[in-house]
Amino acid sequence: MFLFVLVGCASNPVREPASFKITESCREVITHFQDRYILGLKESQLLSSELIPLNNRNISETERSMKFNVIEGELEGIKRSSGSTKPEFLILEGGIKVVWKEHKKIKLANYRAEVLAYELNDLWGIGLVPETVERTIEGKVGSLQLFKESITGPLLDFKIRNEMSAEAIAKVKHNLKKQSLFDYLIENNDRNKNNYLFTIEGDLYSIDNAASFTGIGNYRKSFIERENDIRGFLNTNEGEEVFQSIVSNYNNSFKNQIILYIGKKDANKFFERIERIIQIKN
Repeated sequence: MFLFVLVGCASNPVREPASFKITESCREVITHFQDRYILGLKESQLLSSELIPLNNRNISETERSMKFNVIEGELEGIKRSSGSTKPEFLILEGGIKVVWKEHKKIKLANYRAEVLAYELNDLWGIGLVPETVERTIEGKVGSLQLFKESITGPLLDFKIRNEMSAEAIAKVKHNLKKQSLFDYLIENNDRNKNNYLFTIEGDLYSIDNAASFTGIGNYRKSFIERENDIRGFLNTNEGEEVFQSIVSNYNNSFKNQIILYIGKKDANKFFERIERIIQIKN
């Protein structure tokens, strides 16, 4: 197939095979072929359109500062992650601490998914994903997420046994059920204990959403595996509020905006997951 692409792009290949030339448009075709069929990237990982806040909402002052404030340097005292996205920890003018993930052509990295996860979190009132914006730094596009002072997931069991109050334990367990619903909807198949944070008070932060919406990931969980947690959350007062927000925002305008973020194929699969949640709740 790759040979077919090359031949199709050649300038007069039959009469002058030795003078093979690649036009700029052909370079784009070849690059697209390599990205899709050799690197195995999804459509959403190849889109480059600007990301507009859902429903054209007004961004917060924190988000505005994250998008435009000058970078003062690296955040000291933070161990660099060994994950595939290799995030950088930066400090912006005004003392704002952020996590920068440059767009990279690898399967588990998609800055558009990071931003969309936050947008849905905000739209639905989920309250788990820290503020996340699209930004270009030194000519490279990527996602910038607000840094949260918190504890990594692997320490959760220890903290529950030794340091957290009964109220905080109940809160974090509730938030884990809410995260399970959210991860099902955004198809986050990379949610391991290193990909969420928590506090002693029971708050939860769902970070590392770069593998969402594509079906890619090393920690896949089916709906059946999540069902008890999903139903458990939906049967709470907060779960009812989130559900009503999901339903009220599920319209053609919403669908069109999602397609601009992640492309039609992955968007349609996302819509199927929303409809399944609506079906089980009704």
